[in-house]
Amino acid sequence: MHGSANGPVDGPDPEQAQHAVYHRHALVRISGHLFGLSQVSASLKYDSRDPYAVTMCFGAEIGRWRLGRELLAAGLFLAAGPGKVRIRPSTEPDRTLLDLPTSRGTREFDCDTIDLADFLTETYKIVPPGDEAAWLDIDGLLGELLG
Repeated sequence: MHGSANGPVDGPDPEQAQHAVYHRHALVRISGHLFGLSQVSASLKYDSRDPYAVTMCFGAEIGRWRLGRELLAAGLFLAAGPGKVRIRPSTEPDRTLLDLPTSRGTREFDCDTIDLADFLTETYKIVPPGDEAAWLDIDGLLGELLG
């Protein structure tokens, strides 16, 4: 099963039939005008071969981040992230703020909470929370590290 902007699509990849990828696009506001943009398109991606993480890409000029799926989910309700990556509910209803490190310092990205929650719901259909370890290919990971 593969995903698209509209959700999972039938048609397993013959080499990775048990794995799935889900993509979703969303509009995100950037605080300030550091990049000359106030709103950008973001691509959210989940791949069951990396079951603990989600990838967010805001375009080549802004950057790409790999975030913990659990961290993203927690940040929808409470401030989460003790390090450089912080996710928290906004004071504005139905908005979530992501503080992400960039080459120009930490930037705040303002996302629609419903978009993020819907994205996470689809990832949970692929790999339910708590089942991530069963999806890891330990031998493959070790081969990449040692190979």
